[in-house]
Amino acid sequence: MVTNEMKTDRIKNTEDAAFAAVWEIYEYSFPRHEKRTLERQAEILKDERYHLEYYTDGGKLVGFIGYWEIDDYLYIEHYAMAREARGGGYGTAILKDFLEKAEGRTVILEIDLPEDDVSRRRLRFYRNLGFEENPYRHVCPVYQEEAPEAVLEILSWPERVDQAFYDRFDADLHKIVMGE
Repeated sequence: MVTNEMKTDRIKNTEDAAFAAVWEIYEYSFPRHEKRTLERQAEILKDERYHLEYYTDGGKLVGFIGYWEIDDYLYIEHYAMAREARGGGYGTAILKDFLEKAEGRTVILEIDLPEDDVSRRRLRFYRNLGFEENPYRHVCPVYQEEAPEAVLEILSWPERVDQAFYDRFDADLHKIVMGE
């Protein structure tokens, strides 16, 4: 359960003491087509627009958020909890803290299409925090060669985004985030 001792810190490079533990959560939390290689992760940590922040509670790692600060919005690229922290309220606490720090900026994230129980629960989780579904067909860029293409749902907070915003986000995703 979440305590008053929850803290956050930013990882700036792969030599950071917390990186290995965060990377372990990353590796087991995401499918191959949504994961960077370790080499590519090391590269993006050098970009000031990218933030890899981890959360601890009582000194124990509970989760992380990897996000991009792009102009007037924040894009959550990866967000995951440690296995042992799941179900303890950390996901909600961490995302609420993140949204408070967004300071009025739009927040964008992607989730799997709500086609099974797990993905429908994930959508409910984000809806309960105020995220809105958007009507745009979104194809996730491929993170690793030979990984399958994936169509994902785009969620935004605190409200839906219009077509022009989505188009700008999609262009930024390819150019800035993926470095294409």
